[in-house]
Amino acid sequence: MTARRWSGDLRAALRQEVATIRARDPEVDASDLGTFVVPLVARLVLLALVGLVPLLGIRMADDRDATTFGPLLASAALAAISATAVAWLLAILLAGLGVLVVYREPPRRASRSVSRATRDSFERISGFTSTITLLSLIAGLVALSFGLPARRSADLETSVLDDLLAAQLGVLLVVLAVGFVVESMRAAADILDSESRIFAWPFALLLTVVALLLATSVGPFEPGTLVAKLMTEWLPADVGGVPRAQVVRDAVPSDLRLWVAAAILPVAAVVWVITTRVLGVLPRLGADIAAAGREASGREAAGRDAAGRDAAGGARGV
Repeated sequence: MTARRWSGDLRAALRQEVATIRARDPEVDASDLGTFVVPLVARLVLLALVGLVPLLGIRMADDRDATTFGPLLASAALAAISATAVAWLLAILLAGLGVLVVYREPPRRASRSVSRATRDSFERISGFTSTITLLSLIAGLVALSFGLPARRSADLETSVLDDLLAAQLGVLLVVLAVGFVVESMRAAADILDSESRIFAWPFALLLTVVALLLATSVGPFEPGTLVAKLMTEWLPADVGGVPRAQVVRDAVPSDLRLWVAAAILPVAAVVWVITTRVLGVLPRLGADIAAAGREASGREAAGRDAAGRDAAGGARGV
């Protein structure tokens, strides 16, 4: 009896499910397919960048270049994440000084705001790091399933697996460096938002650019020197018959700092646009600007009315 009742209930549930499906609009147009496919393709591209780019870079290069590719990518990524981590702290500090000096925020309140924004930002970075590390591990394993690249020479001091893992580590660190740039903007905007809802994010972009320029041009994080130093420690003394010093000079441009400085503004601008779009900041900014415009128009109209009344009163007095 129980089995018969259960089967009847299951048939009723199936009929209800079929009725629900038939009640939906069966037509799927191109825009629906695009909305469905585009986010998936973007995530697939990210997975390919993390997993397959190192494999392709080592597979397509010759032995000496392939040996250099992994350490070069990892050294550049280490330099990038060092500079962006310092820039993250600088952007938060500059935002705190801004609310203290420009907006005359009380020191204790400004200090609490900086501490809270730093703590929240660090927690977001921790979660992002865990996610991207797991993603890198999965992508690396998927890439390895395509097969390791074969080398013609067996005299190289580093194995192909070492170079591949170094390259994959470099890609992981590059993604984390971008995450620090995002958090520089978000943390600075969180500090400034209580003082200026309209200009918090534009000021955050400006502060992030200034912080990145300072981090990459002043102190020990100058990219050319740091990348060359890391590669010197990473590479063997002889790379495919070429001395290590010569390989490092060929791999690291002498004007790397200028290239980094020129790339900071466009990269930060792209990251800012994507971040504000994902977080829904731009619609709020548009609404706040429109509200400020309406408020200014109302004040102007009230001022004109008051001036008209004063003029009329003066005329009656005469």
